Amino acid sequence: MIGIITVGNDTFTNPTLFTLIKKLDDKGEGVALFNDKNQDFTPPNLKHIKYFDGPRGFQIPRKPANFINYLRLYRDVIKQLKANKIVNLIAVDPVGLILAGRIKRLYKAINIHYFSFEIFFSEEVKNNPVYSDLKKKEIFYSKFVSSILIQDEERKRNLIEENKISLKFNNWHLIPVAPAIKESEIKYDRAKYGLTENDIVYIHSGSVARWAGINQIIDAVEKGLPENTKLFIHSRSKFDASNDIHKRLLKLKASNPGLILHDEIFDDYDDYLSFLKIFNYGIVLYEPDGGIFTGKNIQDIGLASGKFSTYMAVGLPSLLFNCKTYHQIVKNHSIGAIVSSDNDLSHHIKSNSLKKLHKEDCIIFYSEVLDPVLSIGSFIAKELA
Repeated sequence: MIGIITVGNDTFTNPTLFTLIKKLDDKGEGVALFNDKNQDFTPPNLKHIKYFDGPRGFQIPRKPANFINYLRLYRDVIKQLKANKIVNLIAVDPVGLILAGRIKRLYKAINIHYFSFEIFFSEEVKNNPVYSDLKKKEIFYSKFVSSILIQDEERKRNLIEENKISLKFNNWHLIPVAPAIKESEIKYDRAKYGLTENDIVYIHSGSVARWAGINQIIDAVEKGLPENTKLFIHSRSKFDASNDIHKRLLKLKASNPGLILHDEIFDDYDDYLSFLKIFNYGIVLYEPDGGIFTGKNIQDIGLASGKFSTYMAVGLPSLLFNCKTYHQIVKNHSIGAIVSSDNDLSHHIKSNSLKKLHKEDCIIFYSEVLDPVLSIGSFIAKELA
């Protein structure tokens, strides 16, 4: 049995974690999930998941009664590790690492595998006492890991610098955040969304917020869309007129028939992938704002962007955020173009800069670089066997 310790509730919607768990489950390998509550949704096709209580957060309570209960949770985790003969514990993100590190100090017979999806930067958290403390502890417990999984070389460099990881440490696994895909039986029709086969349609799917590049998309619409060109925004949450950005989009839509807003919820990820296939091109933009999660963490988001990998998986050439990793990718692969201050989103849309790029090249890039099945299989064989 393999252990995973996390305080998040996205275990089964994180493509990397889900692919790992599914591969283990298919082999009949059990997964013990240590967290302070069950996940929002456990896929019915997973048969070997067990839930156990874990410590509730990384801050040690000051009240004696709460402190004793907190220690009991560590004791209970160690009891389950022993009972289920768990020697490999996957720690998800900084809080998971801190909890796993404390467990290892009490019970040395485990190997910690650190899965880093969010990088916190000391400069950005220094004025926040909680996150500053978290960062210091993450740095300390980074010394206890057996392996580290991160998405690409640029993020690896950032983590080495921020966590003061020794350059002698060499057990890294570079695995992009990417879905393992399969064909859905459901097929979507453009006509359902008021689109024709002749329309050139760009899709922005995900968060509708400033950090997600939505202001650049609004600017492109306000500058005017070419004839038969549509910009489709699919929000992961319902549009809300009380939200300033949503309000602006709803007003803009009323006077711009080329802008389409959509907030439908899909039954599962395969249906969502099928939906994406009706579009011509993807938009992958970010706007770092100095926030703890939305500052440098997304400045070098690279292959940590599930949006980017998903667009590649379904064959959508994409207009890409101006970061080092994407620059290197478009230099070597014909899968997209960089949006910059000189060539902004409006420029790319009006010039149809992606017209010579092909769906097949994106799918090949996904299969050769992003597909997590082989890389996660290698991680399992090396670290968890």
